[in-house]
Amino acid sequence: MGTSTSYDAPPSWAPLKSQVTRFAGAGALSSAQAGEVVREFVTHSGGAAAASHGGGTFGRARAAQTAGRAIAGFVGLASRVGFDEALRRNGLGALVGRPVTDIILALVDHCGGPGSSIDEVDARNATSRLLHEMLDDAADAGAVDAILKEVGEADGLVALLERFFGYCLYEQFCRVFFERLVKKHGDDRARSFLSDIFHFIRSTLSNRLVDMDVKGVDWFGDEGRRISDDIMEQTLRVYES
Repeated sequence: MGTSTSYDAPPSWAPLKSQVTRFAGAGALSSAQAGEVVREFVTHSGGAAAASHGGGTFGRARAAQTAGRAIAGFVGLASRVGFDEALRRNGLGALVGRPVTDIILALVDHCGGPGSSIDEVDARNATSRLLHEMLDDAADAGAVDAILKEVGEADGLVALLERFFGYCLYEQFCRVFFERLVKKHGDDRARSFLSDIFHFIRSTLSNRLVDMDVKGVDWFGDEGRRISDDIMEQTLRVYES
């Protein structure tokens, strides 16, 4: 999980905090319980529409959308022109031929942003989680190129962004509850509970049918911002419903 500073949720969150604490102390989390607390978390954060369009508790900084567009922009470019050329066009030519571990760290810096605010730290942590998940098993830069070409297809990019925004949600959830759960139940129980939350968030997005054409999108222009907002909203609505 991430290491961003704990968020002191407002008093109106008290029932949700009590519910999370109670569930965490009761043993393994069921899918229904996970769905209940994640749904309430999205609602308390302002709801899917607000959070994805610059409002709500965690949406104002738009850090998630900024990092998401950077990821989509790089992966989409790499799928069209090749990984090495995408590195060069993004000022990362020194990474050509470097080990995969170096590549991942540099792409986290490039796409995840500086991490200078708590929202940016959440987005950076989610970026790191996503890129490690995608690329950790790649043997070399050629394997990275093959992975990004496959993901860079239109449906793959939308699914990638959905997964990324799900991970941002998880990082925010950890920020709010981790320290509280450690104080109430200890580190091991807190981490086990949050692991259950993570697996619920990830599995909920698995095998979703995607109906959005993003071929040729300029992720850094107005269209890219609109599509990124829309994908984030449809992702959060999965948990809100």
